[in-house]
Amino acid sequence: MAKRLFEGDEAWSEVTSRCNNEMEALLAVVLVNLEAELGESVDLRDFHYVGANALASFVAELSIRRRLGDGDEAPRDKSYYPRLTTPFNSDDEDRPKMKKMSFCSWI
Repeated sequence: MAKRLFEGDEAWSEVTSRCNNEMEALLAVVLVNLEAELGESVDLRDFHYVGANALASFVAELSIRRRLGDGDEAPRDKSYYPRLTTPFNSDDEDRPKMKKMSFCSWI
């Protein structure tokens, strides 16, 4: 059985709070990169829709993989999917480069 983030009284534990902070930090980076590519502010209704869709798709796909597998499958590798930033060793000059470090260390 998977570990629940909310148990019993549904209070936020320290790890649940830090997980929430991590997700907010990741969204901030995505928003900065998106607005840099657009050259202007994005409508937050659209950004909310894209973020909610990405989270729902990620969780649904992983849930299926875990139910059909052993229950501990890792998320599918999507490193080759087109992104707002390019890998640090890419030749694509039109988009900002990712730094050669963990994603959150360059927030």
